[in-house]
Amino acid sequence: MSRVKVEQGDEFDIEFQDGDAIVVVTQEGNIRKLYMPQMGTEYFNSEGYKKLLDCIDVVQPGAKEEFIKFHEKERKGRIH
Repeated sequence: MSRVKVEQGDEFDIEFQDGDAIVVVTQEGNIRKLYMPQMGTEYFNSEGYKKLLDCIDVVQPGAKEEFIKFHEKERKGRIH
C-alpha cells in the first residue's frame, strides 16, 4: 500500500493511504482543490465517498450535486 507523508513544522505529521481524499479549503472558506484516489465503482459505492460529498457540501453548499453531475458525466464517457 503506497503512502504519502506530508510534513510542515514539528507538529504536523499525517500519513495518507490509498483511497484517502484531501479537501483543501481556503482561508475564505471556499474549496480550492480536491485530491482524489482513482475513482472506480468500488470507490463510488464506498462510505468514504458519501462522507466526502457531505463534507464538500457543508463547506460549499451545492457543491455535492455539481460534483456528482460532473463525475457521472465523466464516467459515462469512459470505455472499459
